Amino acid sequence: MTITELRPDLALHVDAKTLAAAVSRVARYLPVRPTHPALGGVLLECGPDGLTLSGFDGDTAACTSIAAETFGPGKVLVSGRLLAAITGALRGDAELRREGSKVLLAAGGVRATLPVMDLGDLSPAPARPSAIGTVTGETLGRIASRVAVAVSTDPNAYNLPCLMGVHLTFGPGGIRAVGADGYRLAVDSVDWEAGTDREVVAVMPGALLTEAAKTFAGADAVTVLCNGGLVGFESGRHSVVVRQLESEKYPLPMLAAMARRSSAPVVVDVAELVAALKTATLVQAPRTPSILDIGADRMVVSAADGTGEAGISLPVACHNPGPDVTVRVNPQYALDALSALGSATAELSITDPKRPLLFTSPDDDTYRHTCMPIRNL
Repeated sequence: MTITELRPDLALHVDAKTLAAAVSRVARYLPVRPTHPALGGVLLECGPDGLTLSGFDGDTAACTSIAAETFGPGKVLVSGRLLAAITGALRGDAELRREGSKVLLAAGGVRATLPVMDLGDLSPAPARPSAIGTVTGETLGRIASRVAVAVSTDPNAYNLPCLMGVHLTFGPGGIRAVGADGYRLAVDSVDWEAGTDREVVAVMPGALLTEAAKTFAGADAVTVLCNGGLVGFESGRHSVVVRQLESEKYPLPMLAAMARRSSAPVVVDVAELVAALKTATLVQAPRTPSILDIGADRMVVSAADGTGEAGISLPVACHNPGPDVTVRVNPQYALDALSALGSATAELSITDPKRPLLFTSPDDDTYRHTCMPIRNL
């Protein structure tokens, strides 16, 4: 029996690949271990314009719409994790319909059923925040890759959960993005098409900003949404809205401690230094520093396993117009900073081995990445 003959309250035909991509765009924002099953659900809604998929876990709302041949209006809530797993295995034209307390998915020779969740358990998604301007998907990806990398992953760090977020200042002259975890600080400034003549501040969780950058990658125009404690992005038929972290407690005074750019920095090839740091970590003991011994024309990257049984030293060419200096760094922080620069050459500004180390690019004045050295061995 076909969908047309059944005429259930939710039924549609859709390209399986298109459906899988839409499910993925929503499911990636759902919690891995929801405190209630409905918080991990995806709401499917059929309408005259196609199929709308949405999810809301109380903090993050994601929504996307796709073209589909629908047979009357209807909606149903199912597990996002199961739906993503099943749709990822489908090929060709897919058929989706509700049969009582289950949803049937079929494509080719694949047939699968999912249990229906109670719609009454789903909290209503927040209203769309106001539009305040427009960025490109490339700009959003730049902020995520260069600034979100520096945010904390520990919600208890300094009793400041806001350190898990990127502090965004949207102003008439551009966007300033700040990420920090107490040991490093990244700041970037980017252009945008401002739709406001005043500054608007938001703190967006870094992990969700990174996911949003993936969702809107390649988009020519992404609308920035912000007000009422919410921040988000929208482009075409896709949107993501997130509850902000507390901006009042964000430690912006840390910016005053950011290392200054030296007039005579150490210049080094990024690929060579990255290779040396990665090789050193093969023998390096956890929570121990990589040691950078910097001379006039050569830097030596060294590390040990903590027992005295294994160690390594790797030379890296550099240009240092200042005095010889030795600095101890967290290797992962250094690797993140070098990767975020996005350039072939890095400049290292070191005023004192015990003071913050600044990574910059000779071709970019808008991005700065400061890392605290490791002072004790």
